[in-house]
Amino acid sequence: MYRDATFVNGTGQFGEMMQRAAFWNKMDSARKWSVRMATPRILDPVDIEVTPETGALFQDASGNFFGDVLFSLIDAFAQAIIQLDHLEPDELPVFVTKNVTAEALGYHSAYLVHKPDNTVALQTFIYTSWLDPALVDPIIADVSTFNHENLEWINDPFVTNVVPVWMYPPANDPRTVCSGNPFLEVGDPQGNGPTFDDYPTVVVPIDGVQYHLQQLVLLQWFTDEVPSSAENGWYTFPDPTSITAPATYCP
Repeated sequence: MYRDATFVNGTGQFGEMMQRAAFWNKMDSARKWSVRMATPRILDPVDIEVTPETGALFQDASGNFFGDVLFSLIDAFAQAIIQLDHLEPDELPVFVTKNVTAEALGYHSAYLVHKPDNTVALQTFIYTSWLDPALVDPIIADVSTFNHENLEWINDPFVTNVVPVWMYPPANDPRTVCSGNPFLEVGDPQGNGPTFDDYPTVVVPIDGVQYHLQQLVLLQWFTDEVPSSAENGWYTFPDPTSITAPATYCP
């Protein structure tokens, strides 16, 4: 998310290259437009005591331990840390837990912050789990949740961008159902729902480390553009061959 890597349309950060693909025919004539994540500043880790009322510990068949805590616990701590550390609305706090989830692999959110000068600001943030790729399936390993949430934040930071309600792709999978999701959440069509395993992660190496990226849909998939106005007529990224048709809307 913060480092340049090689993708089908060139070299850059994942979010930068996906957005350039989506807005290929909308950007400046020299096609120099981009949106990039700044180098992050990393704060000290925070230890959170989890009680049986707020979380649980699980052990897989190989003896590895994983935790799961209440969404409300993570949300409360995230909002408290944002205020105590005086993070500004133009910063994107990203909270990461290792081998621990919060009733979901991750989420992004926005809420109103009342500032000391009596003004009100809208603060966004991301929570993402980091699951060890040596212990879990690649489809949920390392950055697969972060790239999902990061690009949803870029496309729909306040969870207010409304789209027609869509079916989980592909339409020919008998498991598909109506998502019930009316928002421009680019990670959900291929990353959530009963058909998510139709879309394996895309492995992108950086400095010899294999990172696992979820498939995400472009704006043109939601808007039912035929042909797509995205780069090369694409509907999805980083592997544009995984979906070649726009969304099927719910009946």
